[in-house]
Amino acid sequence: VRYYMDNGQPYTTATYSGVMQQLRAHEEITYLEAIPRTLSLGSVTLRVLPLPAHVGSNLNDHSVGLVLEFGEFRGFLSGDSERSELSHFLQAGVVPDATVLKAPHHGSSSGFTEAFLEASRPEVVVVSVGRENTYGHPDARALAAYARHADQVLRTDVHGGVTVEGSRDGSYKVILGGADADSKGATAGERVLLSGVEAALAEPATTASVARISIAVVADAPGNDHQNLNGEYAVLSNGSDSPIDLSGWRLCDLARHCYVFPSGSGLAPGGRLVLHTGRGGDDEARLFWGASSAIWNNDGDTATLFDRNGRVIAQHAY
Repeated sequence: VRYYMDNGQPYTTATYSGVMQQLRAHEEITYLEAIPRTLSLGSVTLRVLPLPAHVGSNLNDHSVGLVLEFGEFRGFLSGDSERSELSHFLQAGVVPDATVLKAPHHGSSSGFTEAFLEASRPEVVVVSVGRENTYGHPDARALAAYARHADQVLRTDVHGGVTVEGSRDGSYKVILGGADADSKGATAGERVLLSGVEAALAEPATTASVARISIAVVADAPGNDHQNLNGEYAVLSNGSDSPIDLSGWRLCDLARHCYVFPSGSGLAPGGRLVLHTGRGGDDEARLFWGASSAIWNNDGDTATLFDRNGRVIAQHAY
């Protein structure tokens, strides 16, 4: 580490005290105040955004905001910013068209506004979040909002490591798979999802279509969802001209309830398959999860389709 930057607000936690102790022990590290400035990292620049003038009790709304720029490629990173600071950035006129948005505050319910998303126009939203965290992040409403505005919504608790490689012309590719990803390319087991050019041609964000499979979910069954389990279902559609073998693939919700497709399951070219939550007799057009209670949340959820190697093939947030 050559430079360290924070918002200049001392804190009382043991973690903060430990960080300050380490900084004092490493005199070679230069402290940078988080004032509006531009840092040059070769052909990449980091713009430090102006902090709100008033420091309230919620230091999330005094997070250091950064815009990473490489030609036409832009990444927006604002730490744990919540609505107040996001509104401040908007009023200051410093929110760019973002190729990649790192979701503020781990995708919390207070970490987004429609106005901010309309201004930033992200193509990719990445939610950095621990699996089964006690905070309930990410929030289903935030995920639904990201899906309305972005071509892709990715989560580290679902997809593992997420690497976005950007080019000067604004194009990019997204690589999923593990913490050992580096800038040289995908390691074994990683999957390149969409380049920037392909993303521009993709179907609307509410129906992900990697590998030409799209997902839709009917979550609100007529009557009581738990008493009408087959009234909620997921629909998989094959938009390609080739059959797709689903044997051993998994469809999971945010709570990590997963259905494993039995051997011989498949999607014909242009075909569709309905997966009901309850019990019934499987056939070529319909499968039954066999669950004893409802799976899909009525107020928002994410359906993720994994292939037999654990790679994400398609995703639908609503």
